[in-house]
Amino acid sequence: MPTALTADALDPLIGAEPELVQAALRAIYDQQSDPLDLDGVAAAGRGIGKTPGQMLAMILNEDKMAGSFIAFLAARNHPLDSAAFGEMIDGIKADIAATLGPLVGIAFDEAKLARFSLQSRGFRCRIKVNGRMAGSGALISPRLVLTAAHVIENPEGSAGDAVIEVVASDGLSYPARVAFVLPPHENERTGKLPPADAAATHCDVALLRLDHALGRRYAQADLPPTPVACRGKGPFILVHFPGGAASGISFGEVERLSADDLRQAHTAKAKNGSSGGPGFDADFQFIGLHQGKLDHVKRIVPFDRFAANDAFRAALQSDRDARYLWSLDGSPDGHIVIGRQDFFDALTAMVEGDVPALKGIWIRRQDIGRTTGLSFSHEIAVAFLDGDRAAHRVFRIPTGFDVPDLIGEIHRQAFGTDVPDAVPGVQEHETTHVAHDDDRAKALAARLDEAAITAGETWWFFLDNPPSGLLHETQVQLEHLVQELIARPHLRLILSGFETYELVEDVFETVAEARNATRPGLIAEHVGEFGPADVRLTVSEMSRAMGYGWSADVIDRIVKLALAGLPVSGGRYSAEHIGTVAEKLRDEARREEGIT
Repeated sequence: MPTALTADALDPLIGAEPELVQAALRAIYDQQSDPLDLDGVAAAGRGIGKTPGQMLAMILNEDKMAGSFIAFLAARNHPLDSAAFGEMIDGIKADIAATLGPLVGIAFDEAKLARFSLQSRGFRCRIKVNGRMAGSGALISPRLVLTAAHVIENPEGSAGDAVIEVVASDGLSYPARVAFVLPPHENERTGKLPPADAAATHCDVALLRLDHALGRRYAQADLPPTPVACRGKGPFILVHFPGGAASGISFGEVERLSADDLRQAHTAKAKNGSSGGPGFDADFQFIGLHQGKLDHVKRIVPFDRFAANDAFRAALQSDRDARYLWSLDGSPDGHIVIGRQDFFDALTAMVEGDVPALKGIWIRRQDIGRTTGLSFSHEIAVAFLDGDRAAHRVFRIPTGFDVPDLIGEIHRQAFGTDVPDAVPGVQEHETTHVAHDDDRAKALAARLDEAAITAGETWWFFLDNPPSGLLHETQVQLEHLVQELIARPHLRLILSGFETYELVEDVFETVAEARNATRPGLIAEHVGEFGPADVRLTVSEMSRAMGYGWSADVIDRIVKLALAGLPVSGGRYSAEHIGTVAEKLRDEARREEGIT
């Protein structure tokens, strides 16, 4: 991978793919503390007589972001330019010749090797433990990263649980937690093999779970349904970060004698930081994880050792089954969903139930003058929750001038009867309206939670944005209701709009932030714009779900055609164009599949 970028590479890219460049800048720079915008780069360049490419190259090189920028492009199967791509392939071929030259009859399909090299830049990851680089890993499903168990061990002398982060191909760090682990055997710490009776329980393998489905955004390493048959000595490809550096892939030999091998030796170049990197054979099929240099021999944990583990398979299948609604009815003719990944991440976290403080979603528009996405959010939530194994019930609650008694409206929808009056002492004629409604809200929330428990369900309350504001009395009730609903264990809340009201004290920006919270709150989903990455995710999911098998080139072409001619600002498109893009996607899907 080049260590420095040049204007010769960047100016043509900016001219042909400005949206892609903008998306890369948004991904690799912190948009709150250190934003970088392509329009701003171009303007700064004009001020000192530099082209956009010259200015951007200078900034990225000085910020040491060149590698992250290139990785972002590679994750989308987009080499920086043909010359750089050719140099990359020539370098790989030279590495192969240097390491495998003495072997007879070994050759790689160059086209497949090129695709694999680009794909690997998308799925490979660095693993950080307590803020320090500890090893390598690979995305193998939407939210799961495969690595070695010893990589994530808490360093000796560290207090508390290890803080684990995954650094993806976009250069950003994402919080992770352990979803599955089989530790190494103590024998291996002194270079020995584990005893045969510990072969199934001490495989030195772990799965890390992310809150964001990065595997849908970037590439995934495909794990074969069953381990690849052993054929003795053969070529070996290691995808890793030796010394924590993004130096590419390494080649060597691996000796695979039997499916009963506890560990298998290889000769690919590796250093500290390579542990947990996935290894592949000459056909680019996954065969095991690099464990390290033990007893002077570099070796892998064969996939045979953990492929059939029930917990491993269950974790992988569960994540692969995790829902992302690209279409409400699962077909290209249905209502197509674009740019709602944060919504699905929040729903997934709440359905799985491992973020106790997260009690709902607050959908907030960037332009409160538009209603795009608000009502549709109810349909998305219903379709998502209906597809889950657990029992959910969704109530859609209108607000506005025609709903003067919000507490009564919710009670009637849930129970079919008018709400009982407040208890003596806080009835309407005995106290203030605020105290009266506070007591009614508490009583209603308690009854709703009890009813949800009895039904064995989670009850969701979707509150529609008030079309023309709220009555003062309704606003007071809403404030009481929100506080009471989010405090109950079996109730969830989705606020659609309401941006001008102060309703919740704790509003989280990410699932990770909610995971560390102690008080209940809502996660904010900001709607109003979408980008090429959002469209690409929808197209990729359409291809996967429908079995189209579109290549990355086909997907990129469909995305470009769907966005062609639309007004764009900073690589982002207004939500008002989502309907147009969805219709274009349908047309292109039919054309690609020959459907008339």
